[in-house]
Amino acid sequence: MRLHCLKILSYSGWNPPNGSRKLHGDLMYLKVTTCEEKSFHITACTKGFYV
Repeated sequence: MRLHCLKILSYSGWNPPNGSRKLHGDLMYLKVTTCEEKSFHITACTKGFYV
């Protein structure tokens, strides 16, 4: 069985993080669009992921 929940997973337009955000541990920003057309911005940092 295959479950499709993501339509798009891409880098956000905010990449790369600026110097002050890098000092706070931000590594990259992602944009996710679900099959229900909902968009989420996810921050990947040294402590985990934040939506």
